[in-house]
Amino acid sequence: MKDRTNRRLLIIFGLCLLLSIGGIAIGILGIIDLLDTDFISEVAGWFSPIISIRQDGPLPDDDAGYSDAPTAMDIEATRLAEEQGTVEALYADWPIVFEETFDSNESGWPEFEDQDSLAELTVQIQNGVYRWEALANDGFVWWSYPDMNTFSEFYAEVDAFQSAGDQYGEVGLIFRLDEDRFYLFELSAEFYSLWRSVPDGWERIIDWTTSDAILQGEVNQMGVLAIQDQIHLFVNGRLVAEVEDAHYDAGVIGVAIGLDEVGFEGVFEFDNLLVSAPP
Repeated sequence: MKDRTNRRLLIIFGLCLLLSIGGIAIGILGIIDLLDTDFISEVAGWFSPIISIRQDGPLPDDDAGYSDAPTAMDIEATRLAEEQGTVEALYADWPIVFEETFDSNESGWPEFEDQDSLAELTVQIQNGVYRWEALANDGFVWWSYPDMNTFSEFYAEVDAFQSAGDQYGEVGLIFRLDEDRFYLFELSAEFYSLWRSVPDGWERIIDWTTSDAILQGEVNQMGVLAIQDQIHLFVNGRLVAEVEDAHYDAGVIGVAIGLDEVGFEGVFEFDNLLVSAPP
């Protein structure tokens, strides 16, 4: 009796073992079949955004993922700093051919009050500066120049200051002006730019660019060196940019202001305009 019972138990145990192995095999086959579907792609899709974010974000190490490599702007500023002495030597011996302190108006600067569709302006020499009060009826740039000879190659500088009004008012130095064709070097807040006037508007030569040479809310000395098609721009004695442009080759030198939006106001002052030219 005992032997039969043991045999039955062994048979039952064997059957259970076979059933278990069969269940495992069926499960494995099911997983394999599942792996052949798009399920893996779907799962990868669930996690890929997390992986991407982690790859793009800072790494656990504070220094990892960051680079001390200089930017293109840093490289250009370094190059200009190294080149500045060479550029300044080009005009160091040029005599001063025009100088204006605005203590009087012997040079015939325009003084006027005007109102039109672009602006309301009061322009006068006052307290030793060339002073502009402006209210914009539209976005505008307005320029002025004295009685002077035309210049092709020259170094010119002027002190420019916006004493009141919209923070993005513009002060400018114009050069090689011949009728309605000229170049315009502008400052606005921490930005500088260079433009070429054309009959139907403006062509950008240097887009608005920041520079730590610009003193916001203070007087800034703007300088231009033009030799043939080479134009070098200075702010407070620092060389900030240089370009090649051969569109205009000669003309007079003057100043400009600008306001971009209707209702903007500004008070602008210019002083100490100086022009040097080759002997």
